[in-house]
Amino acid sequence: MSFMNAPRAALTRFEPIAIVIAALAAYRTGGFIRYPYADGDLFWQRRLGEYVIAHHAIPNALGTDVFSAAGAPWLPQEWLFSIFAAIAFDHHALWALAVICGLLAAAALAIVAWRAVRAGASTGPVALVVFFAAICISPTFAPRAEICAWPLFALALLVLDAEGPVLWSLVPIAILWANLHASVAILVPIVWLNAAIYAWSSRHNAAGLRTRLLLCIAVPLAMLCTPFGIRLPIYAFELLHSPIRAYISQWSPINFESVYIRFGFLPLAVLLVVALFRRVWKTRPFDVALAVVLALLSVFAIRNTALFALAVTVPASLAFGRLKRTRNFFDRFHPALVAAVGLLVVVPLFGWFGVALGSPGIQWPGPFGSVQHLAAQPGEHRLFCAEYSWCSVALGEPNIRIFLDGRADPYPASVWAAHFAITKALPGWQALMASYGVNAVIAWRGGFFESQMQTLPRWREITDTGDPCCVLFVKTRR
Repeated sequence: MSFMNAPRAALTRFEPIAIVIAALAAYRTGGFIRYPYADGDLFWQRRLGEYVIAHHAIPNALGTDVFSAAGAPWLPQEWLFSIFAAIAFDHHALWALAVICGLLAAAALAIVAWRAVRAGASTGPVALVVFFAAICISPTFAPRAEICAWPLFALALLVLDAEGPVLWSLVPIAILWANLHASVAILVPIVWLNAAIYAWSSRHNAAGLRTRLLLCIAVPLAMLCTPFGIRLPIYAFELLHSPIRAYISQWSPINFESVYIRFGFLPLAVLLVVALFRRVWKTRPFDVALAVVLALLSVFAIRNTALFALAVTVPASLAFGRLKRTRNFFDRFHPALVAAVGLLVVVPLFGWFGVALGSPGIQWPGPFGSVQHLAAQPGEHRLFCAEYSWCSVALGEPNIRIFLDGRADPYPASVWAAHFAITKALPGWQALMASYGVNAVIAWRGGFFESQMQTLPRWREITDTGDPCCVLFVKTRR
């Protein structure tokens, strides 16, 4: 089957799958329209975007709004997404950002589902696998930069299914991806793996192999087409062994107690094992190899589960084998009728449910009242947040400087170690906090750190800020 052409039967099988994908994405997107903050990243991205728009330049260090590490080197690799975040904030259109991210996630799922259909998988298995994949990506499905990489990852896999000049479209894909998120680094070993497996395959042709080998050089060079040049791949490599990974949840190993892992990752992993036993690797060796690699990477870093879910869709769908030919339920209806009902009724209904009910696990409890209260107090405040992403909300307040925020990467390991020691109340934590000159703290309401702060003299607890998540402590002069 050629890259550009597809038989009518494949399009017919794909139509109900597309409606399922659109409905799932609409529900999740509706939840973000109601609760646009999945974490504190949007706030620092807003400030970064405003800086880029105002100065027509990208900062290369933390500013004086950070008192723990002012001047620390910073490579703001999400600069392009941050411009859109700033525009959305300034025009009170965060709902539009949520819709765009929802469309991008739906596009990623649709592309990998289409690959599975073109590979010969039946409608039911593909729809089921896509459902598991949607659950698996849910923890990272939010208005954030890495979602922009998902459809580019899926599109790269679709391109690698092809032969001929279309393979060179991987170069612009890599360039766009590199300017959106540093996860583009994973595209390099993917292209190398594809070239190695293609060379090993008995069905390869000389022209196709030559193009793939040239792409093994062209794609890494495309990564350099950003404002950062060689610094971006260096940054991506250094992040793999950065000591701060131990403090960031997305870099932590898989938690098998998570609902998303139990009902998303695990079913997909089981189907991958079934695909191995069914020898799917004989017909789709690249897809199987890539899925196995990403499954192993996911075990050690939960942030890789989304890419695993997208990569495993083809082998997981084919794991069901060739089902007996049965009449597709949707075949009895005209395709236009199926599309009309899906797009005009099912998808809007799921979107309405998302807005009305909210999607589970996406509401970020920001300390908006605490920051507003602190900003209204005279003097300069050095703010420490027990949940480090909270401090992103305070960025831009002229009289508040922060200890640590959601940018995470540019902060030295010593700052992360100090944050851990203070929030866990390890021996000497009070002296450590005093050494940084902290005079304001936001702590979890009813948490361990709040109880420890209550034991300190000269600290006043403010509980009426309106934040259900947290309480504010301010150091008094006496």
